[in-house]
Amino acid sequence: MLATIIFISIILSLVYLLLESAILPNERLKLRYDLFQLRDELRWKSINEPNSITDEEYKILSSTINGTISNMGHIVPSTLYKAHMTYSSNEEFRKSVDKKKAVIQNSQNEFVKTIDDRARGLTFMALGINSGGWMVLIVPIYMLYKLFLSLTNYALKIKEKIYQLIKIDELAFAPRYMVKSIIPDYEISQLDY
Repeated sequence: MLATIIFISIILSLVYLLLESAILPNERLKLRYDLFQLRDELRWKSINEPNSITDEEYKILSSTINGTISNMGHIVPSTLYKAHMTYSSNEEFRKSVDKKKAVIQNSQNEFVKTIDDRARGLTFMALGINSGGWMVLIVPIYMLYKLFLSLTNYALKIKEKIYQLIKIDELAFAPRYMVKSIIPDYEISQLDY
């Protein structure tokens, strides 16, 4: 059993190494290029159609995309949790974030909303890429945990069924001469001894 666990651990470590050294860096680079392309679309629209986007919308979208590009390696669940806690506890930070959200949400320009949706989607992809390598290690352990729980629950149910079968009636296992103390009207005969 221990040899199997060690073998599985080595295989999972190799898969994690392959992911983190070869596959995920390429995905991060593709994501970075997608963000640059999105930023270029925003700039092109702002330059070629100057009245289509307000300055405030442009600044918010541009800073959002640039922030994702510059912080791409730090977009992990712990950072998102810290940001959420700061949002909950810091009034100034909350007002700033809510103001920027309101500008984008209240915009009548569909292009602005589309760029915002795509930027949030790419940020979510960065979260998946940065956290995805750990899934190779976490998912099998979680699946083993769930399997162990389900097998334990199944074994407990079987145990209860066995107890129900065995414990059908205490009288069935009680010596006949003791049944009189349980059922006073019970007649003891010679065959009961």
